[in-house]
Amino acid sequence: MIVRGRMRNGESVLIHSGSGGVGQAAIAIALSMNCKVFTTVGSSEKKEFLMKQFPQVMFPRFTFPYVNNWKSKTDF
Repeated sequence: MIVRGRMRNGESVLIHSGSGGVGQAAIAIALSMNCKVFTTVGSSEKKEFLMKQFPQVMFPRFTFPYVNNWKSKTDF
């Protein structure tokens, strides 16, 4: 994120699947750089979990419809 994405202090960052291990690490790194963090999740339970771990994180409006729409068009 820092090297390849050239992330800088204070930028806005969108992290997909924020509740997984890589997502949580990405959130922690972005927050340590005072970034405004948005993340997607696949369920209300995952959103609740992240809200407890990282209360500063924001969830885009499209999170649940986006995931449900994507799931309906794939084999997952």
